[in-house]
Amino acid sequence: VGRGFWPGLCVSIKHNSKFASFSILAKGDYPAELNIPIPFSLISLDIPNDQLVVMPGYWFMYNMYALARNSWKYIDRDKRIERMQRI
Repeated sequence: VGRGFWPGLCVSIKHNSKFASFSILAKGDYPAELNIPIPFSLISLDIPNDQLVVMPGYWFMYNMYALARNSWKYIDRDKRIERMQRI
């Protein structure tokens, strides 16, 4: 699981699954193992067609408020004296 995974209300996952960062899982019962490598996506079920629907880039198309909020939220919460991070 990456950073920022959000299962919605009434979500039931039956098996171990992997999700990319900032994925949103919509309401539903997910009976199979999921491996979603696409970040910033909305994962939902299309019950009538018996399909899993992955909407890539959901955050950028419909959730810009959350992205704007996260940009200042993480900076505001970072209490390190030296913010430089060497990799």
